[in-house]
Amino acid sequence: MDRLREGMWAEGGQKIKASESTRFYCFIVCDTDDPKIQAMIREYEFSPVFDGADGYTYYHKGLRASSEIPSGSIEHSSSA
Repeated sequence: MDRLREGMWAEGGQKIKASESTRFYCFIVCDTDDPKIQAMIREYEFSPVFDGADGYTYYHKGLRASSEIPSGSIEHSSSA
C-alpha cells in the first residue's frame, strides 16, 4: 500500500499512484484452520464476525485498510 501511495510502474509502463485518502479493501483467502493463520488472527487482533462463524475482519487506521478473512475461505475436501 505504501508503494502504491508513493507511485509505482505497472508492467505495461503505466504509473500507478494512490492518494493518501485512498482506502484499501483486502480479502484474504486462506485456510483458517492453519495454525499460522490462527496466530496471525490473534497477533493482529482480527475481530470475529458472528463469533468467527462468518470469518474475521481487521481495520488498520494508519493505512486506511480493511482486511477480511471470509469463513470457509478454503474448505477441506476428503477424498474417497
